[in-house]
Amino acid sequence: MKSKTLGLFLSIAAIIFGASPALATFVSTVPGMDSTNLSYTNPFGGAHRSAVESDIENQLELGLLDVFFVGRTNNVFDSSTQQSVQELFGLAPLPGGGTVSLANTLTVKCTEPSGVSGCIGGTWSFAPPSALPGLVIAYVEIAAAGKSNLYKLSDFGVSGVWNSYNFPNANNVPNGVSHMDFYAALSSSPPTSVPEPVSLGLLGLGGALVAGGRWRRRGRIAQTS
Repeated sequence: MKSKTLGLFLSIAAIIFGASPALATFVSTVPGMDSTNLSYTNPFGGAHRSAVESDIENQLELGLLDVFFVGRTNNVFDSSTQQSVQELFGLAPLPGGGTVSLANTLTVKCTEPSGVSGCIGGTWSFAPPSALPGLVIAYVEIAAAGKSNLYKLSDFGVSGVWNSYNFPNANNVPNGVSHMDFYAALSSSPPTSVPEPVSLGLLGLGGALVAGGRWRRRGRIAQTS
């Protein structure tokens, strides 16, 4: 009788605490991206995008890097190309005046579809306009299930991978991505921390970065609705 009771207890415990072998692959990190910098919840409209720009510039980069919204891709992936649609885009201001459209510059593909929750992983790439060849993606915001995480790229660039592993459902299976927002900067690499004491050369470089970034202001970035 005792052995049967113990066996039943162990069976129930295995059901409750056991994990599906497939879930072991869902590591809550995104290759090529630093750990989550900031998290947000709905709504994700125009005011949200402006707030993210401000948070990046003032909280994360402390005024050393000026960024702006590039575009948003949705969760509708073409059945043949597995590519999503860029439904929103920004207008990047040019140093000499005027703007350049960032429409059709983002390509997000699904390489890890989930029959339960939609796409949970894939690749992304960015094609900067010819007028701004030095434009690179600096931050990516991944959203799923009414929440989003903002990630800083380990190395600013024009391609990478993504996943929604940080958004598990009640069964610990990642929710499918709802959309992704991309933020760019005119920089070939992230700004580095300045050790103390600061040399005059580094001070001069920092001043140039700040001054050079002022031509890009949030009020001059038009976005589709």
